Amino acid sequence: GEAERAIASLRHGLNLNPNDPQNVAWHILLAYAQLLADQSKEALESANTALALRPHFGPTLEALACCAVALGRPDDAGQWLSRMKEADDPESHFLAPMRANQPDYDKRITRWLQNARA
Repeated sequence: GEAERAIASLRHGLNLNPNDPQNVAWHILLAYAQLLADQSKEALESANTALALRPHFGPTLEALACCAVALGRPDDAGQWLSRMKEADDPESHFLAPMRANQPDYDKRITRWLQNARA
């Protein structure tokens, strides 16, 4: 429930081990934390870093769609969602605990995804 505090922790973790093979997940989580802290431009940068690490990963594409909506770019959002059809893993399982425990965050993410599909 403390997105800004999570940003600092995620950045610290990424700095500690920049070559961790799971960093794609940490960059995606960082992107969502930044989105939820109303740092949309920074979130897009983090999601693009995840994209560079794993370009066909569904959660990366989903995060990019949310960023695009938050930045007022509906066409980009639709393109990211359409790319999810060819994704390696179309679902963001690692977001499930946060979404289950933070109903306000879940509502915001759900709204971004609904707007991306519109």
